[in-house]
Amino acid sequence: MRAAVLLVLIGTAGANIFLHSPRGSNNKLNEVSNSVQNPLRLFDSQNSPRGGYQVGDKCAPSCSDSNGIYDKTTPGAGQGQMYYYVDSHLRIEWTNQHGCGHANENIRCEIVLQYMCEDSAPELRDGSTTDTVPNTVIGASDQQYGLQESRQDYQNCESRERNKGLYTADQRLAGDAATSTRQNPAGARSGFECPEERDYYPYWHPTPWRDIAILTDETGRCHYYESHSQNVRDLGMCCDAAHFDATDGDCKQLQVNGGPGPNNRIACQRINAGRWVEKGKWGSSPPACFVAPFGRDNHFGNTDYPPDYTRALDLEIREPFFDWLI
Repeated sequence: MRAAVLLVLIGTAGANIFLHSPRGSNNKLNEVSNSVQNPLRLFDSQNSPRGGYQVGDKCAPSCSDSNGIYDKTTPGAGQGQMYYYVDSHLRIEWTNQHGCGHANENIRCEIVLQYMCEDSAPELRDGSTTDTVPNTVIGASDQQYGLQESRQDYQNCESRERNKGLYTADQRLAGDAATSTRQNPAGARSGFECPEERDYYPYWHPTPWRDIAILTDETGRCHYYESHSQNVRDLGMCCDAAHFDATDGDCKQLQVNGGPGPNNRIACQRINAGRWVEKGKWGSSPPACFVAPFGRDNHFGNTDYPPDYTRALDLEIREPFFDWLI
């Protein structure tokens, strides 16, 4: 998963958000250095390469050789895991460089917390190599490659027409598929992440991500976010009728003449081979939505306040964390 929890800063050219609890990878795996080796391994983090945490180890007694040098081939290397228990409280904590919060007049920001489970991502894994998973059937099934979204998720994305009503500024997008966005104009691939889904919230097609909370400077949007979350509603996609499973709703995005297919009901229903299917509702509570915590510009953290400052659902939130009942 995107470090157990997804943290996305909407509307900026670069996120520069680092997840600390639980430990966020920033695309790191088992590098023997402070810098991430492949910043596009699982997702497009748009962060400083020195942030993030390597995967945990479970070596006995350590994963270092006789010279004290880390050896990723040691039994137990990369196999450490964090455990959380039902009905416990998980403190989600992060730092974001560009500031945030209603009290910060220099910026408007929104932070979305999401998570992913193995029921919607059965191939979810860390992997053992820092290389990006190849976009092939064999590559997707190769356990050495880390995986979040499935290859089918990405194929649906690259087979679907992008939303052409979105603002693209002066960017020249490389194609018409949802893989090309203002922040990803060349359509570069990061794992099997869908760039359009990453860049815009709430997304309008089914995804494997579940919502925890939206922290926003504009709480007037909360009703919209809560009512449009996939937690509480099905989302539609234009399925290829020839690859539609009526028993569970699984399908493949319809392509047109080998290119991106429709992204809306009306266009889909005009094509005989298209079948508009609404699916994906998680059947859980709407995400929490409240004012974003304050953050200073160009600082990772708020040194004026103690890290255990109690969060309150008002404008005096001082620390970037969220207490989540698992």
